[in-house]
Amino acid sequence: MRNSMMGSLRVLLGVAVLVPAFALARVTVASAQIAGPKILWALGGTANTADYRGHLAMGGLVVLDNKGGAKSLNLTIAYVQPPSFYYGNDGDFVCEVTNPKDLSYSLTNGKLTLTLSQSDTCYQTVDPSQQFSNSRNSVSFTLYARGSKLRMVSTQASLRDGEGDTINSLALSGEMNPSGSGSSQATGVRFVSGGGGVSSSGDLFLGHMALAGLISLNPMTKKEKTGTAKSLDLTLTYYVPGYDNVVCHLTDPSDVSYTLDKGVGTLTLTVGSNDTCNLGNNHNSLSFDLYVAGASGRIVSTGGNLLSSTEAPIDTAVTADFSTPGGF
Repeated sequence: MRNSMMGSLRVLLGVAVLVPAFALARVTVASAQIAGPKILWALGGTANTADYRGHLAMGGLVVLDNKGGAKSLNLTIAYVQPPSFYYGNDGDFVCEVTNPKDLSYSLTNGKLTLTLSQSDTCYQTVDPSQQFSNSRNSVSFTLYARGSKLRMVSTQASLRDGEGDTINSLALSGEMNPSGSGSSQATGVRFVSGGGGVSSSGDLFLGHMALAGLISLNPMTKKEKTGTAKSLDLTLTYYVPGYDNVVCHLTDPSDVSYTLDKGVGTLTLTVGSNDTCNLGNNHNSLSFDLYVAGASGRIVSTGGNLLSSTEAPIDTAVTADFSTPGGF
């Protein structure tokens, strides 16, 4: 009888120990421990109220405070969906999110929310002059923390696309990792690795893009507004269903141009005459917002004029790592 009672006690004690441990599995750190600069990114699939399936990518640089908000925020959201019969690719959009008040988080509840404001800029990818508002619309995530690193998965959204439909379903996952402060130089060899979605005005289905390689940027002097590259070795591949892959190997440093100021800038990759591409694309380009914080970095696509294998222009929702091999 005593052995039975002791066995039951061990089980109960085990539960008493395990339950609190499980309950604390989501968050085990205080806000003060994760405060500071972070490189943020997320990527995944979506659906909107018009029943279009899409891809959404986001990335940028955020400095978290220890009170559940942000001291600074620079974030890009890129979205693509299949072209509609009447509006073509007008649903594809990019949002530039820069208001620190847009971000809130709670480690106690394990939540992070981005709520766009009137000061943020959203525009159609095919025509950046066509701007629209996503004020008070949001994306929410469940947040998981270990040490100073954070992982997140989307739970709900209310963003509007370029045609005015609401993105009401999504499945995104991403990270917020510690970084240095925003840099005005992107020194060292940078790994580029990532991907995302592709939409083409000549095709009815979404495709995918992947890219990987190495870029070494030349430092910019104070008088320079646009930087160049010292070396480049990057492969870019994408497709739309039912058609051949487009594969481009970029090796000419003159293919690269960039801007950068306090961690925020742009990066442009242009297919040159010295590059190998199974579909022309000579002098066509892909543009990104560039975020650099010490040795860490992230790029998010914003536009360009690359062609699919049907020779129709593509829009992209792509994000990729842009970090040195040594970490941050």
